[in-house]
Amino acid sequence: MLSKAENERVTRVGPGTPMGETLRRYWMPSLLSWEIPAPDCPPVRVRLLGEDLVAFRTTDGSVGLLEEFCPHRRASLWLGRNEENGLRCVYHGWKFDVTGQCVDQMNEPEPFASKVRTVSYPTVELGGVIWAYMGPADKKPALPKFDWTQVPETHRSVTKVMEECNWLQALEGGLDTSHFTIMHRVLTNKTQQGGIGIDTPGVRGGPPMLEVDITDYGYAYFGIRPLGDSQYARGYHFVMPYTQLRPPDTEDPQVHGHCWVPMDDENCMVWNFHYSYGDHPMDDLGPRVADSGNAYGTHVDVENGFRSILNRSNDWGIDRDVQKTESFTGVDGINLQDRAVQESMGRIVDRSREHLGPADKAIIATRKLLLEAVEIVENSGDPRGTGPGYHEVRAAERTVPNGADWRQILLPAMYPVSHGSQPQVREQAGQLMVRDISFDDLKPQPPRDASNSRVPEPANDYGKQALARSREAAKQCRTVRDIPFGPDYYQKLDLYLPEDEAARDVPVLLYFHGGAWQHGYKEWNGFVAPVIVDLPAIFISASYRLVPEVNFPAPLDDAMAALDWVWRNIAAYGGDPNRLFSGGWSVGGTLASLVTLRRELYAPYGLPEDVIKACFAASGGYRYKHDVLAPGNSGKTYGDLMYERPEDELLAEPLHYVKGNHTPFYISWASDDFGHVMQSSQDMVDALKAEGCTVEYDVFNGVDHYDFNLAHGNPEDKWVSTVRRWITTT
Repeated sequence: MLSKAENERVTRVGPGTPMGETLRRYWMPSLLSWEIPAPDCPPVRVRLLGEDLVAFRTTDGSVGLLEEFCPHRRASLWLGRNEENGLRCVYHGWKFDVTGQCVDQMNEPEPFASKVRTVSYPTVELGGVIWAYMGPADKKPALPKFDWTQVPETHRSVTKVMEECNWLQALEGGLDTSHFTIMHRVLTNKTQQGGIGIDTPGVRGGPPMLEVDITDYGYAYFGIRPLGDSQYARGYHFVMPYTQLRPPDTEDPQVHGHCWVPMDDENCMVWNFHYSYGDHPMDDLGPRVADSGNAYGTHVDVENGFRSILNRSNDWGIDRDVQKTESFTGVDGINLQDRAVQESMGRIVDRSREHLGPADKAIIATRKLLLEAVEIVENSGDPRGTGPGYHEVRAAERTVPNGADWRQILLPAMYPVSHGSQPQVREQAGQLMVRDISFDDLKPQPPRDASNSRVPEPANDYGKQALARSREAAKQCRTVRDIPFGPDYYQKLDLYLPEDEAARDVPVLLYFHGGAWQHGYKEWNGFVAPVIVDLPAIFISASYRLVPEVNFPAPLDDAMAALDWVWRNIAAYGGDPNRLFSGGWSVGGTLASLVTLRRELYAPYGLPEDVIKACFAASGGYRYKHDVLAPGNSGKTYGDLMYERPEDELLAEPLHYVKGNHTPFYISWASDDFGHVMQSSQDMVDALKAEGCTVEYDVFNGVDHYDFNLAHGNPEDKWVSTVRRWITTT
């Protein structure tokens, strides 16, 4: 679900709105080339992102896209004369070129045309479509060279139809892979209704398990359905911010897909494309378009703005007798069925009233990426999908034997070798390229001194030692660095992988650094990695936003987002998402405990309740009262450091969430640790035992808070041997 505020943020698309400004950073299909087929032909109305525009093809073949209303007295330029490389208003004869510059004023005895300009947007013609860019000139993205725009005209088909609801619920409906074999199925082979046959693998298979791989253009996602002694695997792409590529439901070398482009807050234009990347042209698509409910004249009124003929006003033509005997919905046409359920939600659905589940992973990922994109644009950055990373990706489906690695079978078809070397493309798509970690480009942090620490020297010395040891340890591991799970500098992960590149289904440890909430880098944890990856296992070090730039619970939000990314994506790196462990040192141990205990936070992410198999919390704090002086921070209370309101202290206290927990914990601390660490650690052990949890604990003698953690890179250390034992036996 989304809050009402978040829902407003992602659905409203007019000028000046957060999502409207974000969408303006992308090329958008605005009209089909055949709508303005010849030079000086009549202009065409276009509505995009709440703006009324008019498109025209000039004498020299260029395409202009202008605000519809003349800047003189606001008459519609759609009534205008398209002549001699410009569009002339019929009211007073003002004429504009494709750049919006006024070039003539028939009614003025002393023309001032050079001082008048109307709103205009650049266009490009690709794939039989005229694309518009409505954003800042200095932020223009890569051209929209989707694979389907680069094939010959004989190898593609593009249609469009208006949908009378907000763009996002239409997009989410298209991305939802779990519904297509339910809603779109026919009930018998003896029917003329459009739909998915009862003998197809999608209908015969069980509900899909979903996996989502976040990419630089959006994500690739997969629906894996059990099918007796085999699996039916479908791989799709979501290209930010509104495009889906999907498999064709046939063995032909084709890809199909849609773009859901907002016209305004309450309407969108759905673009449908089919293309063949093989040697042979597309077959006659008439039957397929008819089955989809997108046939011009039958389903779509071209002369009435491409409006669907069957719509809300006539109940989408539902036939209750057909619903009983021939099709699941009684609505004729796959995409008409989509329009029916999406429009039935209302013009803008209230997502605060939803109840999402694991089958909605792709929907959840979409919303997160859109909210991320809005924040990036607000901070003058470049959101995902503005580069060329999506240009050559394809969708694919395969039926594979049980036990076979469906990724190895499916991914080459989705990132084809014919378009370049496979590893390079896969690095773009899923960050699978292994790279060295650098320790020389870390964002500066304030040094600890008397102004922010009562123990500055040990803390600073620890940071230096941790980085030095991690630099050496990284040389022993295959690594993937700086995988983002959010837009902020600190919302990143480093992966340390087993030496054996063929290792599959290995356990995974997600680990959080310490630093008193104010300091720390994920790179501090690297020295622990070799003793974990040797199992073999995957060690993941996560960073998170720091106070006082943010208040709690922002660090916890980041820890949850990191957990979500790992669970969805780690299989691509050889990890088993069903053998996932959490851990951390100091406040990292606090975060690890919170993401383990606070299972009520899992539902919005679609995470299973048992996603974490055990938690390893070292020298963690489990109670952070707002009025207590924070050890290591001169004169500051936890309230000063962390909380916007005193009651927010409960959000950072693992002890508050122990009740009902059954996840095993290994808790450890040093004999010379900070007082609040020693006391709250013992309290945590007692609380877990009172709940009947499996809990093991150790107090390490003769070491302080910092030396205790630095020992965790030693294979002979008891903490190391205990964690390794738990990972291999839990």
